[in-house]
Amino acid sequence: MVSLLGFGTGLQDTAWLLGIYYACIWGVVLHNLIDPAHFSWGKTLTCVGFVIIVGIPLLLVLQRILPFSLLYGGIREGGVGTLIGFVLGVGVLEEFIKGLPVYLFLVNPGKVRDPLTTAFYGAMSGLGFAISEGGELFVAICHWL
Repeated sequence: MVSLLGFGTGLQDTAWLLGIYYACIWGVVLHNLIDPAHFSWGKTLTCVGFVIIVGIPLLLVLQRILPFSLLYGGIREGGVGTLIGFVLGVGVLEEFIKGLPVYLFLVNPGKVRDPLTTAFYGAMSGLGFAISEGGELFVAICHWL
């Protein structure tokens, strides 16, 4: 499928297609493992799409605002500064972005109350993040090589 859709496209498009392909596989695996009580394609696509379209740009803006800009700067220091930067800077912001669509669209309006269903949609949000991050990383590595 990726070969068919990606034929004649650029490297970046192919990377996105591969990311979507593997995210779909993981989505099926996680759906079978978690077995959410309330599954909806619409909610799944909302979580994935929100992270890709709104979450990543929001993350890039928040990285430049204090205190996160200082924490991200600590990543390059080495030692304890790197640990603090990754845990309190990268970790907090990225997990906030992944949790945001689940909270805004499912938990806060009371549409989902089951912990397993909430965990499933959190995982789908994480897959949206992985699609975006993986596609960009793949392109960067290919250009570097």
